[in-house]
Amino acid sequence: GGAAAPALPAVRAKALLLEEGRVFAKSGPVSDHLPQSYEVDIPVAGGAAGAKLEVLLWNVMCRGRAGRAGRAGTALAGQVLTNNGLDLDETPEMYTQRMIDRVLPVVAGWFNAASKSEALPSRFASLQEFPALPLLQDEFLHELRRMAGRPGLALAVSPSGMKGSGESSVLAYCNAWIWDVGDALQPSPILPEGQHAVAGALGLRLRLLDGRLVVLLSVHVPFVDKAAGPRHAEAVRSVRSALQSLRSWSSSLGAVAVVLAGDLNADVRAVAATGGVAADDVLAFDCFEGSATFGGKRITVDACIGMACHGDEATQAPTHPAFQDGAVAALGVRRLGASAPFFGRGRGAFSSECLARELQDDPRVWRLNDEALATLGLHPFVDQPRLLPRLLALAGAAGLGGEGAAGRRRKRARLGNPLAGPGAATSGSDSSDEDSSSAASSDAK
Repeated sequence: GGAAAPALPAVRAKALLLEEGRVFAKSGPVSDHLPQSYEVDIPVAGGAAGAKLEVLLWNVMCRGRAGRAGRAGTALAGQVLTNNGLDLDETPEMYTQRMIDRVLPVVAGWFNAASKSEALPSRFASLQEFPALPLLQDEFLHELRRMAGRPGLALAVSPSGMKGSGESSVLAYCNAWIWDVGDALQPSPILPEGQHAVAGALGLRLRLLDGRLVVLLSVHVPFVDKAAGPRHAEAVRSVRSALQSLRSWSSSLGAVAVVLAGDLNADVRAVAATGGVAADDVLAFDCFEGSATFGGKRITVDACIGMACHGDEATQAPTHPAFQDGAVAALGVRRLGASAPFFGRGRGAFSSECLARELQDDPRVWRLNDEALATLGLHPFVDQPRLLPRLLALAGAAGLGGEGAAGRRRKRARLGNPLAGPGAATSGSDSSDEDSSSAASSDAK
């Protein structure tokens, strides 16, 4: 045993994966954040060449909700509300098409490029505001494997954003990692717990060729204030606190380095300028200037950060049970934490709280399996009666009832998207209602 030498990763912004004119387009936008790739070099003991990683970082933007007025008697009264930087108001159909037709091809193209050369470094995609809906998650993974030509791609998600409050809140979106199960670094998902469950962090444990442990973390720090706002210093402190907690957690697992990639809702340069997260800490980071847009202005909130850890090389980090036998390629989406099937509830309680009253005793709902019911219940009540027949049609066409996603994929050919309308031919999935309570005056992305 004994403490392994800490390893400070080197981080370099590599490329934007899609030009900003297409990402932020007024017609057919992709997201309010740019898709970015970073190179990460992790040294090994003695200064020898270490692991080389490439990380895709992208907040893919939850379902856009905009244009509603704040309720009278609240702090938002009189304000026009939006939850995104494009002031985009999407129907479930529009959201599904954006995810499958515009977001997915960018991710698939990035992984496809890696498959053409064995000399390229290991690739890991860190996505924020990833859909919470089980059927859309399943379809995204299925189509990603097909489009990238990589059947070994795996997807793990964990809770990040919530809508509602208290016991009535439900999952609005997730953090996600995508990786190839055949990677030599033996990736396995891991979730910070207790006091270290901050910033919606979802981890991937990597084992270097010399046996040491590195942790990757996909993060989305909650919004506090914009750069010029009165609470900006508090926003910076919240990022520093999250970094400190996650570095401590990674060290407790035996890691010698941790790499964080995600949406900080603050400029990483301001975080670094205010001091390290520990007395002996150095932040290695990079970012793209103006990586996101909000309120008609470009903002810098995304970053990739490397930190050295003081892990004990004898410590054994736990592996998610589903990954212990190595049979990962045949698995569907790995949902960690309270991501599924009913986000910490039972089926009955979820139906009671999340289904429109007119559907509570509808016998058609009883025919939906857990994934389909969870998908339906995450939509606004007003959309549910219209979407239920389409989910039932999908169930009938794909043998969905009672079998789950694995059974559906075994039986089906490629289906037209049931929520994308009669003119669409994308994929058999659903879409989610995301948090619509952010004010237009905030940079809450």
